[in-house]
Amino acid sequence: DDLGHKRSLTFALKYIEQMGHDSARVMHDIKDTIIKTVCTVQPQLAHTYRSCQPDDIENSMCFEILGFDIFLDDK
Repeated sequence: DDLGHKRSLTFALKYIEQMGHDSARVMHDIKDTIIKTVCTVQPQLAHTYRSCQPDDIENSMCFEILGFDIFLDDK
């Protein structure tokens, strides 16, 4: 869990706690950031979806995978 250049979320949250920070608050802020981002891009995602399936509203075969990189600092 603590080897290599990538760390698991579990390791990161434990480390945040060990450094004296509130990991629950950090997770809340991360989730809040993701929600706000998805709300912001939702119109573009909807447009892309309708463009891919313009005449087939019941098939629902179009999807988008979104990834998030969250950078944390000590501030």
